[in-house]
Amino acid sequence: MPGYLNILLIIIILLYIIFPFDLLPDFIPIAGWLDDGFLLGILVYYLRRGRWPKFLLRILGNKTYKKLGK
Repeated sequence: MPGYLNILLIIIILLYIIFPFDLLPDFIPIAGWLDDGFLLGILVYYLRRGRWPKFLLRILGNKTYKKLGK
């Protein structure tokens, strides 16, 4: 069972994708979907491989890297 940080990251990603206010608005044809697609790609990576991408763990910091990384 994943830890609370994994569940929290999944919820944050899903809320960002579903929520209508994004960093890049969705009404801009291609640019508006880039941030959603990027986060969806990270989520699919986690669900398929069972671990977060290493660049994301490095961004989150050392303590988080040890808790989330394998």
